[in-house]
Amino acid sequence: MKEGDCMFEVELEEKAKENGLAVMLAQMIKDNIEKNKWKEKDALSIKANISIYAVDSDVKVGISFNKKKCFIVDGEIFSPNIRIEANTVDLINLSRIKIVSPLHIPIIDKESFDLVRKLLKREIKLQFCIKDLKNLFHLIRLLSVYP
Repeated sequence: MKEGDCMFEVELEEKAKENGLAVMLAQMIKDNIEKNKWKEKDALSIKANISIYAVDSDVKVGISFNKKKCFIVDGEIFSPNIRIEANTVDLINLSRIKIVSPLHIPIIDKESFDLVRKLLKREIKLQFCIKDLKNLFHLIRLLSVYP
């Protein structure tokens, strides 16, 4: 495998190419893996279906992670392992959770504390089973724009 090649593939359903949130998530995943090779391990570790709903714009996206690929669809995935509902701005801010190197651990700092407050007030809804905590951890690291 050449330098710059990655094993993980991001595929966008044809209909999802007209969904701005789906396109943004696909590009974010590709860019984050390209810029931070360790994030590819996170992508490869996720074994889950994820639904993301931007409440204010009534836009839904489904992401299915399986082995060496994620498939992004327009609309909701049936029976997701992880469901996130929030306003568009808050969904974007979720990608700004800082990651501390060299351990690559997500942290809540002063800037992202507002997200925690919104989670507690149920302004951001996050649903998952405890068995999917590992998938959620990898997803947070993968989607974070921080190295």
